[in-house]
Amino acid sequence: MPRTERSAPGILLLVGLYLVQAVLDVSWGPLDRWQQRELWRRLTGAVLAGLVVGQVWLAWQRCTALAERSRALLRRHRALGVVALGALFVHTTGPGHGYLLVLGLLIPLQVALGALRPAETSARDLEHRAWWRRLHGGVGAMLLAGLGLHVWIVFAWS
Repeated sequence: MPRTERSAPGILLLVGLYLVQAVLDVSWGPLDRWQQRELWRRLTGAVLAGLVVGQVWLAWQRCTALAERSRALLRRHRALGVVALGALFVHTTGPGHGYLLVLGLLIPLQVALGALRPAETSARDLEHRAWWRRLHGGVGAMLLAGLGLHVWIVFAWS
């Protein structure tokens, strides 16, 4: 198994906590009541969508940046991923059913994959990094497609 960044265990713990509370269907009192309101769902959904799009923008910026700027963008990208997981929790404490189940699990999966980014310490790690990059990018593309579908459904039937 390749080495990962030092923050990986903490990020994976947050992902695990989100998934455990979703499986156990924990009631969060006032948050549950807020999540039933249409305005709350639209506002938190817009914030969550903005975070996901922001992640894509940061990833694109990293592709074109110099090494030093790329490292700074990576730190922002990683932090924004954890914030997106928090925004998902505020938007909905569980992944839902049907396509929402898939969409609701893609964000924690993407954050977990981000935490498992292989460190560049050897040639073998670089090989793992190539596979990781394809997987992380593929899940990101699915997340964007799912987000687009969700926004279309929300506004087409409202």
